[in-house]
Amino acid sequence: MQPKRLLFLCLFLLLAVLPSGARAQSYRFSVPEETVHVYLENDGTLTLDYTITFQNAEKAPPIDAVDIGLPTDSFYQSEIQAELDGTPIPSEYIIPSPYVTYGLAINLYDEFAIPSGKRATLHVRIANVTANYYPDKIQPTYASFQFAPNWFGSEFVEGTTDLSVTFHLPPGVGPNQGVWHASPAEFSVQPETALDEERRVTYTWRAKSANAFTRYIFGVSIPQQYVISRLVFDAEHITLDVHTDGSVQVRYTLALTNQSKEATFDTLSIDYGTFAYYL
Repeated sequence: MQPKRLLFLCLFLLLAVLPSGARAQSYRFSVPEETVHVYLENDGTLTLDYTITFQNAEKAPPIDAVDIGLPTDSFYQSEIQAELDGTPIPSEYIIPSPYVTYGLAINLYDEFAIPSGKRATLHVRIANVTANYYPDKIQPTYASFQFAPNWFGSEFVEGTTDLSVTFHLPPGVGPNQGVWHASPAEFSVQPETALDEERRVTYTWRAKSANAFTRYIFGVSIPQQYVISRLVFDAEHITLDVHTDGSVQVRYTLALTNQSKEATFDTLSIDYGTFAYYL
């Protein structure tokens, strides 16, 4: 039997896919606590770490599936880990979402379903997700990033949420190099700044009386060289050898300089084109 589904969505930039009221209209729950960590990496990817506490309402149906929306299809099934109340959820329970264009479904089969009137905490970690950056409007050498954590339809969410969102800036970004964007109304004007266990700069926004049905957008701008590889071709030489059997050997000689401070360059794609010659 097809399980009922509870859509759990995250927003990057202006991605806005809301849960279907028809599919989830019988749900009634609250989200007392939610903690989100966003790790921005030097290679232009990010890692998402969600810890969400669900309180299912009395006489509500069990919560037996959660769909997580992602910004693109650039993520890997093998990079996803999930657990409920500390118990790992089998990898075969995590599949591409049938309802979210870019996303995954975490099926809470059998003992993982959250019964009526019960509380449970879902932890999900998704690594190696492509991060979407865009040019900063004020500082041309900076890249901007925006993110909004999950939200749910107001028709089936009740109560308030103690919501905490932490950005971990890429390695190498100094304490005075990052620029946070304007905070949502319910949050303090400035985030709390600190260093994590890896000595990475962190920005944390927290609102103890937020809710789980509002789209809260957070943003940061950082120097481009920490997240985007900048390559300069210092020299290029191409040699074509035509053999007597009709084959062609192409030899590329390239001299490259990576001008990024932290972002590494590890992939080079060359379009060798189409060659035609006459004997």
